[in-house]
Amino acid sequence: MYVAPLVRREFALLARSKWLWLLTIPIFWVGRNFLTIPIAEGPLLTIGTASNATTLVSFAAIIVCFRSIIGERESGTIRVTAGTPLSRTDVLVGKALGRGLALALPLGGAVLCLTALGWAQYGPPPLIPYLGFLILALGFCIIYSNLITAISATASSTVRSAVLSITAIWLLGNGTNYVLSIYSFFTRQSITISNPPNDPLLFLAVRAFPRSSYRTLVNTLLDLPNTHQFFVDALQITASSDTGFAVNHVFGPNPPVYLSPWIAALTFLMWLIGPLSLAAIRFQSIDLTRPVSTLSTKFVGVFPIQLRQLWIHIFSGPFSVFSVLVSDRDRLRVSAWMPVARREFTHKSQSIGTPLLFVLVILGVLWQLTGAIPLASETLGADITLAAFQIPVALFGILGPVFFGFRTIVNERESGAIRYTTGTPISRTGVILGKTVALIFAVTTPLVYGLLIGSSLGILWHGLFSPFVFIGMLAVSILYVSFHAVLIVSISAIASTTTRSAALGFGYVLIAGLWQVIQRSIYSFVANPSYSLYRPPPDTVYFLTRRLFPRHLFNVISNWVLGIGNSSATYATALQIQQAAGEPNNAFISPTLVVDTAYSNQTVPLVLEPWVAGVFLILGLVGVLAMTVYHFQTTDLT
Repeated sequence: MYVAPLVRREFALLARSKWLWLLTIPIFWVGRNFLTIPIAEGPLLTIGTASNATTLVSFAAIIVCFRSIIGERESGTIRVTAGTPLSRTDVLVGKALGRGLALALPLGGAVLCLTALGWAQYGPPPLIPYLGFLILALGFCIIYSNLITAISATASSTVRSAVLSITAIWLLGNGTNYVLSIYSFFTRQSITISNPPNDPLLFLAVRAFPRSSYRTLVNTLLDLPNTHQFFVDALQITASSDTGFAVNHVFGPNPPVYLSPWIAALTFLMWLIGPLSLAAIRFQSIDLTRPVSTLSTKFVGVFPIQLRQLWIHIFSGPFSVFSVLVSDRDRLRVSAWMPVARREFTHKSQSIGTPLLFVLVILGVLWQLTGAIPLASETLGADITLAAFQIPVALFGILGPVFFGFRTIVNERESGAIRYTTGTPISRTGVILGKTVALIFAVTTPLVYGLLIGSSLGILWHGLFSPFVFIGMLAVSILYVSFHAVLIVSISAIASTTTRSAALGFGYVLIAGLWQVIQRSIYSFVANPSYSLYRPPPDTVYFLTRRLFPRHLFNVISNWVLGIGNSSATYATALQIQQAAGEPNNAFISPTLVVDTAYSNQTVPLVLEPWVAGVFLILGLVGVLAMTVYHFQTTDLT
């Protein structure tokens, strides 16, 4: 086969990368946390924990595959590959399969380590289910390598490939939750995971995602109930009176045939070949001799010129005011970085990403307003509109800087353009400051505009909110975005290639999402094994490490501004925890996630005061900026 040499080349290139093997650590670490679950102790637990850790491959596939095709299109080397006897379909299959097999290397290392630990604790896992799991895990790797390679083949720029890849993984990973929310919205039914309604279409919809079909097949191998849920949930179904999403428990001994494990296997196979097949059809019609389109040219005929000019004018307003104020008051010429900031901001203002971020923020606020729990509405009153800012800002305050900024320095270094910039009278410090300021305005402007529109709609539903709380939430949001803008510019300045910059940026997003799991894992390792992680005693170090990540610092400050409590959880969770703390028999969630509750009979340590979280965020911003400037001053840009 012509494709075999390409598969070997892609596999060999990635297998020699130390970055790829580093992925073994988070996969193993996540799996290790499930090896001590009391309800599931036994040899099958080894397979169950390894199957859950395997799902992290979906995030790793972004790093490995998002530039697989578009990277070569931008550099022009794809024409060399296309000039070989390989067909375009062969190129897609070879790159996807080679990278998928390479992605299986760190997964295999993590699975072997988990198997060794499980073997030592519970004995050897049963051979046939274990081999079946290994085949499913390899297929899961290839599903996501195919999907991201398909996106890379059809995207018109590296940035767009990254955005679409992250979006696809996010939607597929949370697809079941979105399906349940949409179903609940249209049917006006309250859905619980323990006892869902017996609607076959609902079950079919939640099983249509790759992770759902994968878990269904793993549960079948382990002789557990026919459900798309995690294997621990499947075990709990067998030990309780709840039905969960177990098909036989809900529909009896004769469930609909399309909810059988065989259909889950067909769904798994469809995800294995479907995305790459569709991409191959599209890839056949792409003219590889033409340069890759820019962010603006592809959409030039979609939106009227007047609308695009109006958006750019509105979007540029805050930065224009800022530049005028700085120029008028800058008598010491400390703003020599302003030309760099103006050029960078002008480039980003023409991106389709800015109006897209604006729309997504509005949709995020509306989603939070329509899904607000009654307890939050009763407690906050009209300020529930401002509480709806928290989750959209926490999410887009990370993703916005990553998408807009991961190429800001390293792309100019790769092209050599950075030498022209640094050859001007502008110092290297000025380059860093200019690009950082531009990125801050490029993200905060559409974000704040979106919050303004969302708050206006909230007034129509819930009435006028406190203007002081509104100003406080905007200030905290801008500080949060500014920290991440500084961090991403730092990553782009330190990384030697665009791929490494993207990998570090996406890795940071992954750590941000898993920080609570990571923190509990580290604490369980260094603390006494009998230490209760979910109901610990008042422990300053535990609470401090739990909130030290920027996203949780933002939650602490925004909860403080909203008057909810001293907690690193989201506002809704913090309110539910406080309510549960007043009911001794309520085991909803650990009440110690709220400092006020944990230290109800003691003095709260100074480092756990809410305003100290703001100090930490500011110190982090200044510290990262200082280290970036120092590193960039000593970097050889040639």
